[in-house]
Amino acid sequence: MSESTIPFVCYYCGHATANANDVMPRFEEGNGFECVSQDACNRRQKRDAILAMEPIHPVDKFSRVALAICAAFLSAIILACVFFWIGL
Repeated sequence: MSESTIPFVCYYCGHATANANDVMPRFEEGNGFECVSQDACNRRQKRDAILAMEPIHPVDKFSRVALAICAAFLSAIILACVFFWIGL
Protein backbone atom coordinates (compact mmCIF):
# COMPACT_ATOMS: atom_id res chain seq x y z
CA MET A 1 0.00 0.00 0.00
CA SER A 2 1.24 3.43 -0.81
CA GLU A 3 0.93 6.17 1.74
CA SER A 4 0.02 9.60 0.50
CA THR A 5 2.09 11.82 2.74
CA ILE A 6 3.09 15.36 1.98
CA PRO A 7 6.36 15.87 3.81
CA PHE A 8 6.98 19.53 2.91
CA VAL A 9 4.72 22.26 4.35
CA CYS A 10 5.55 25.96 4.29
CA TYR A 11 5.77 27.42 7.78
CA TYR A 12 4.30 30.79 6.73
CA CYS A 13 1.49 30.05 4.26
CA GLY A 14 0.78 26.37 4.90
CA HIS A 15 1.38 25.33 1.29
CA ALA A 16 1.84 21.57 1.26
CA THR A 17 3.82 19.86 -1.46
CA ALA A 18 5.60 16.61 -2.13
CA ASN A 19 8.09 18.36 -4.42
CA ALA A 20 11.22 19.33 -2.50
CA ASN A 21 12.06 21.97 -5.13
CA ASP A 22 9.05 24.08 -4.07
CA VAL A 23 10.32 24.69 -0.53
CA MET A 24 13.61 25.35 1.22
CA PRO A 25 14.62 24.85 4.85
CA ARG A 26 14.32 27.81 7.22
CA PHE A 27 17.95 28.33 8.10
CA GLU A 28 17.48 31.03 10.74
CA GLU A 29 15.15 29.05 12.99
CA GLY A 30 16.37 25.61 11.98
CA ASN A 31 12.97 23.93 11.77
CA GLY A 32 10.32 23.77 9.07
CA PHE A 33 10.32 24.92 5.48
CA GLU A 34 9.47 28.07 3.55
CA CYS A 35 8.37 28.59 -0.04
CA VAL A 36 11.05 29.20 -2.66
CA SER A 37 8.77 31.72 -4.39
CA GLN A 38 8.27 34.48 -1.83
CA ASP A 39 5.70 36.21 -4.08
CA ALA A 40 3.53 33.10 -4.19
CA CYS A 41 3.88 32.71 -0.43
CA ASN A 42 2.76 36.30 0.13
CA ARG A 43 -0.22 35.79 -2.21
CA ARG A 44 -1.24 32.64 -0.31
CA GLN A 45 -0.96 34.44 3.04
CA LYS A 46 -3.08 37.33 1.73
CA ARG A 47 -5.64 34.92 0.27
CA ASP A 48 -5.87 32.97 3.53
CA ALA A 49 -6.34 36.18 5.51
CA ILE A 50 -9.20 37.22 3.22
CA LEU A 51 -10.85 33.80 3.38
CA ALA A 52 -10.56 33.76 7.17
CA MET A 53 -12.78 36.84 7.44
CA GLU A 54 -16.50 36.22 7.70
CA PRO A 55 -18.08 37.92 4.69
CA ILE A 56 -21.34 39.87 4.87
CA HIS A 57 -23.54 39.24 1.88
CA PRO A 58 -24.71 42.40 0.05
CA VAL A 59 -28.34 41.36 0.56
CA ASP A 60 -27.72 41.23 4.31
CA LYS A 61 -26.29 44.76 4.22
CA PHE A 62 -29.33 45.96 2.27
CA SER A 63 -31.68 44.14 4.63
CA ARG A 64 -30.10 45.79 7.68
CA VAL A 65 -30.37 49.25 6.15
CA ALA A 66 -33.93 48.64 4.97
CA LEU A 67 -34.95 47.36 8.40
CA ALA A 68 -33.42 50.44 10.08
CA ILE A 69 -35.26 52.78 7.69
CA CYS A 70 -38.56 50.96 8.21
CA ALA A 71 -38.09 51.02 11.99
CA ALA A 72 -37.39 54.77 11.94
CA PHE A 73 -40.44 55.43 9.72
CA LEU A 74 -42.72 53.27 11.88
CA SER A 75 -41.45 54.98 15.03
CA ALA A 76 -42.19 58.38 13.50
CA ILE A 77 -45.73 57.29 12.57
CA ILE A 78 -46.37 55.94 16.05
CA LEU A 79 -45.01 59.12 17.63
CA ALA A 80 -47.23 61.28 15.38
CA CYS A 81 -50.29 59.19 16.30
CA VAL A 82 -49.53 59.50 20.00
CA PHE A 83 -49.17 63.28 19.66
CA PHE A 84 -52.47 63.42 17.76
CA TRP A 85 -54.30 61.39 20.43
CA ILE A 86 -53.07 63.48 23.32
CA GLY A 87 -53.81 66.70 21.44
CA LEU A 88 -50.36 68.16 20.83
